[in-house]
Amino acid sequence: MTTMDKTSILIGVACIIGHSALPSSTPELVGIAPSNSFVQLEWTNGFAPFQVQARTSLVAGAWANLGSPTFSRSATDNAGSEDTVLFRVLGSTAAADSAQYKLTFDSTWSASTHPTNFPSPNEHYSPLIGGTHNAGVSFWAPGGQATPGIKTMAETGNPNPLAAEVNSAITAGTAEFVLSGGAMGTSPASINMSFTITQSHPLATVVTMIAPSPDWFVGVHGAKLFVDGDWIDEATFPLLPYDAGTDDGTTYTSGNAPSSPPQPIFLITGYPLEHNGSVAPFGTFTFTRIN
Repeated sequence: MTTMDKTSILIGVACIIGHSALPSSTPELVGIAPSNSFVQLEWTNGFAPFQVQARTSLVAGAWANLGSPTFSRSATDNAGSEDTVLFRVLGSTAAADSAQYKLTFDSTWSASTHPTNFPSPNEHYSPLIGGTHNAGVSFWAPGGQATPGIKTMAETGNPNPLAAEVNSAITAGTAEFVLSGGAMGTSPASINMSFTITQSHPLATVVTMIAPSPDWFVGVHGAKLFVDGDWIDEATFPLLPYDAGTDDGTTYTSGNAPSSPPQPIFLITGYPLEHNGSVAPFGTFTFTRIN
């Protein structure tokens, strides 16, 4: 029991009242923090979307929805006008078969973060490209050989061959959707795209070429968006630069120099991207659930 003032009492319950041991599928309030006329609620467990409700009687009365359903595990509400407020959180009975996410690409790449031979004013990224898939396929990974689709994306920015590889995996049943987004014409900047993903294919792979460059790119491979039986609310991945291993150029604007034989994909840790002893991320990918 948390006291806001002399008359206002805040009590939290889960969606099953009177149970001392709640199943993991039931939302459990773990924090009720008053601040002036507001109260901050936090909960664990359960499956989104969640509906926060309140009533003014401890023993009877109708529950009233506080706001719209949310995919977050926290909420803020004005409880200062009520004598007594009893809160509860209702969750879904099981995780949804599918979810929709917004992918935000925030690029921080600049002459300040990577000053050596920075290619101003031509710095840009190719269109975002990738797919949703299961563990039966990998479109790229550090230490693996670049596929023709990854090679073409990293060297020229053309997303079509990689999209064709995702479509082949869709036919084979190991992928479900091609993920295709816009290009970024300068940096620093931010772009986003939305996509649907399902429990049967809960992994996301997305890449984009660092341009100009011989064969450098950033991205994620097999990002897990369905974890421990539920869709994650949000996940942020730092974007370190990778070399596709298909061109031996060592600067942003090196001439074409095909690697013979091609080398495995590797993390770039030195010249010309290293600065003050390390290579800074080029930005982040943030996956945010939106419904």
